Amino acid sequence: MSFRAGRRTLAALAALAAGLTLSSTTSAASASGHQEVARPAGASVTGKAEFLLPYHQDDDVRSFAFDARADPYTRPLPGIPTGLPTDARGTVTVSHYSAENDITYTAEGRVDCLVTGVRTAT
Repeated sequence: MSFRAGRRTLAALAALAAGLTLSSTTSAASASGHQEVARPAGASVTGKAEFLLPYHQDDDVRSFAFDARADPYTRPLPGIPTGLPTDARGTVTVSHYSAENDITYTAEGRVDCLVTGVRTAT
């Protein structure tokens, strides 16, 4: 994959990630049998998807997968021995199947930071 194509793929990935927020929820039944309201167990972004480039029609298949979970104050940094509230753990995988070359290019990265908000994640 060329440097330019790699930057475009990463830019598309970043745009898609900005709109993707998923958080796991937990619920428990009380003694009376009523369900309690589900509450987030912690910030996370998980999932996978394939996408097309609307400005470039081809038979290639581009996909990404996220598995990132918040792990606050666990990654000490110089001058910040306790770490940060945005510390996280996980992986992100980007794949691009080139139909023309019949080969799949894959890159995997380590997640070390996660910031979530209403309907967003970075």
